[in-house]
Amino acid sequence: MVTVNDDGEKNVQYYRVFVRGSAIEEQNAMTAIIASLFMYIGFILISAVGTILAVQSLSDSTKYKYRYLTLRRLGVNDKSLFKTVRKQLLVLFCVPTISSVLCSFVMMSSLNNVVQQILGDKFLYLIYFGLNLVFFLLIYGIYWIATYIGFKRNINEES
Repeated sequence: MVTVNDDGEKNVQYYRVFVRGSAIEEQNAMTAIIASLFMYIGFILISAVGTILAVQSLSDSTKYKYRYLTLRRLGVNDKSLFKTVRKQLLVLFCVPTISSVLCSFVMMSSLNNVVQQILGDKFLYLIYFGLNLVFFLLIYGIYWIATYIGFKRNINEES
C-alpha cells in the first residue's frame, strides 16, 4: 500500500494476507509430505526387519529339522507340531512389532506436539498412525505367513 503524506513523501507499506483456503492447502500439503516421507521410511524398515526375521527363522528350521523329526517319532501329530511352530513364529515376529508400535506412537505424539501449529488439527496424527499401522501389519503379516509356509515345508522335507 502506497500512501502520500502532506510533505509529498511516499510511504510504502506491505501487508501479508492469508486466505483460509490457501492455509488449509498448505497444511494438507505439509501433512502429505510428512506422511509420505515417514511411510516410505517405515516401508523400508518393515521390509528389512521382515526379511531378517524370515531368513533367520527359515535357517533355524533347516538347522533344527532333526528336533522336529524326533518330536514326530515321539508321537506328536502334525497339527500340534504346526500349532507350536505358529506360536513360535508369532512370538518371534510380535516382540519387535510391539516395541516398534509403542516407540512409534510415542515419537509420533512428540512430533505432533512440535508441528501442531503447522498441521492445525490436534488429533490428525492418530488417523495417520492408524492407517500406517494397518499397512504395517498387512505387510508384516505377509512376511509371517510366507515364513510359516516355508518353515512347514522345511520341516516336512524328508532327510
